[in-house]
Amino acid sequence: MLLQSKFYNIKSFAVAEQDIQAIININPAHGIFEGHFPGQPVVPGVCMIQIIKELTGQHLGTTLKLNSASQVKFLQLLVPEADQDIQVQISIKNPEENEYSIAASLLQSGKAIMKMNGRFSTAIH
Repeated sequence: MLLQSKFYNIKSFAVAEQDIQAIININPAHGIFEGHFPGQPVVPGVCMIQIIKELTGQHLGTTLKLNSASQVKFLQLLVPEADQDIQVQISIKNPEENEYSIAASLLQSGKAIMKMNGRFSTAIH
């Protein structure tokens, strides 16, 4: 996992069929925030997508790559704060052999921060 345990930690992780519900905490002291943005840290959108990719891969027991993303919407800024719970909801739709369509959201206090639909496949090493 590229970001897990340095950029974010998982507080809870639950799976019901093909739906993933996780609570994570972002590390506000991570070095990425020195440049994004100094004095006004904001979680980069690419990191939000990476978190979704990593949590989906953790459930599936494989490393994934993003093939395409559609309807990616960043609805609010995510400002990292200590002990701040971020809810991650991921639904895997119509899984095929080594390909997975997902619908995912990140929420804070029940309000959507970002939403996306994407297509992932098993990464070849």
